Amino acid sequence: MGDYCRRLFKAWRENDKSEEKVQTGDLDQDRFSWKTLFKFAGPGMLVSIAYLDPGNLLSDIQSGAAFNYRLIWVLVTATFLGLLMQVLAARLGTVTGQHLALLCRAEYGNRTFTTICLWIVTEIAIIASDIPEVVGSAFGLLLLFDIPLWAGVLMVSANTFILLGIQYFGVRKLEALITILVGVIGVCFLVEAFITPVKWGVPSCPTDDEWEELVTNNCTTSDIDYCPENFCGGVVGGFVPRMSPDTKMLLLATSLIGAVVMPHNLYLHSALVLTRHIDRTNPIHVKWADIYNTIECAFSLTISCIINVAIIVVAASVFFPSESNGYNVVQHLDEIGFLDASDLLATIGGSAKILFGIALLASGQSSTITGTYAGQFVMEGFLDIKIELWLRNLFTRAVAIVPSLVICLIAGTDGANTLIIVSSVILSFQLPFALIPLLKFTSSSTTMGIHKNSKMMVITCTALTVVVLTANGFLVAMTIFESLVGWVRIVVGAVGFMVSILYFSALGYLAWRPVHAALTSTGSYDTLIDDEVSRARMSVDLSPSVAHEEIPLDDHYPFDDDEEDDDEGSPLDLMSD
Repeated sequence: MGDYCRRLFKAWRENDKSEEKVQTGDLDQDRFSWKTLFKFAGPGMLVSIAYLDPGNLLSDIQSGAAFNYRLIWVLVTATFLGLLMQVLAARLGTVTGQHLALLCRAEYGNRTFTTICLWIVTEIAIIASDIPEVVGSAFGLLLLFDIPLWAGVLMVSANTFILLGIQYFGVRKLEALITILVGVIGVCFLVEAFITPVKWGVPSCPTDDEWEELVTNNCTTSDIDYCPENFCGGVVGGFVPRMSPDTKMLLLATSLIGAVVMPHNLYLHSALVLTRHIDRTNPIHVKWADIYNTIECAFSLTISCIINVAIIVVAASVFFPSESNGYNVVQHLDEIGFLDASDLLATIGGSAKILFGIALLASGQSSTITGTYAGQFVMEGFLDIKIELWLRNLFTRAVAIVPSLVICLIAGTDGANTLIIVSSVILSFQLPFALIPLLKFTSSSTTMGIHKNSKMMVITCTALTVVVLTANGFLVAMTIFESLVGWVRIVVGAVGFMVSILYFSALGYLAWRPVHAALTSTGSYDTLIDDEVSRARMSVDLSPSVAHEEIPLDDHYPFDDDEEDDDEGSPLDLMSD
């Protein structure tokens, strides 16, 4: 029996197609091709599943339940931020032929203090994202088959190994599986949005006198759509930015950002684009590959955004306080979890609860697959350690299953729901540690050459990063001063202040440290480019007229030591480059 198993395993490994690249064909073209776009399709869909994991689902549900349609604009903004970051991550991999984790090791040194710290932070982010996936899948099994939550946690931790086996048949098969699961999630929630009584339009806004009267009367439930605190009602009104100094609202807004834009997703996307074979010494090939990757990513994230908006719409329509349901969600926000959602969805039809359970299960399982892939690339890139996917999955699950199982056994479903929201907030705090290196590399002439970010892109991404950091800091301050009293507030505030200094000091070091790593044609990185092909690729014109011309080489190297490097200094230097 043992000999038979060894022969079977050997045959399996000999037919392993997981490392095969997808042939993209001839990219020497002067016009867009749908056929070529289809060959590039796949990585964006794998990345988009992280925007639909159980953490996102719960954040969407609680946002709609507590604040009606008001946080739709936060979701759309977070998805737009995610799209920018994913495009940059894909461009980084396309241009350099290396993913973000490998570049970080090349830039900060092999197993140096900075590299180890970045790896630890990223691993924590992966584990934090794996917790909602485990718990969400367990909730799905509970809703569909009435399996206890703790037993579901154990089951979903095991069956992922089977799904990961599909990658041995080739990356296209895995991409097809994820696409099917995304379709299942989308169909489930879009059907629920269709059968739910939704207020799509914007009612006529009251006059100033009516506003004053509504405020005086504390905006009764019957007038809730016209309440200034809930804007001018309807789904359309939810797309207009509006926030209030409310800890619960800020917590949910921050969790939406953390749940949507995941740090490990940036490492994953920069690696997934490497599965497409392109000639990186040909700037025209690189240009078209970047265009196709951008279109495919935008399409995939648009689908995920539509699904997330549908979830908020359903939650707001069913759970938000009204005369028909009498469920005061604002005062009992912590009570809204997956089980509460399924019970309330059952009021609009028995099929709604089943669809919700199917979507949860599909969401948890699909996001687990992509999370395992991201973990493999992160460990290989930062530490130069490559392990099998099943072993990587075992490592992640062994760590993530402990808090999930303990919370499920001790605190039950309420504790599991809270754990998911907390993990999303943790991801939001860890996001800048992936964003800043990504922005530094993609804005660097040394690393990207002519493909580096434009000044407008640098300004936009920097501003969005500052917004995330500001929201995180404001959330911590409000949480400390509103939830704690007396000497406890002073102690926790002092500790939080010191931790904040370390946090922002680390981010400041990453932001102001000059980029030294430069790409060579051999795929390695050094402080200077000494390869003529790489130099030419960084200086050649990308206009179609030179598509088939010989790449010009000259004796002038635009980044010689005697010239001032535009990467030296702060990010503001990049903007004036």
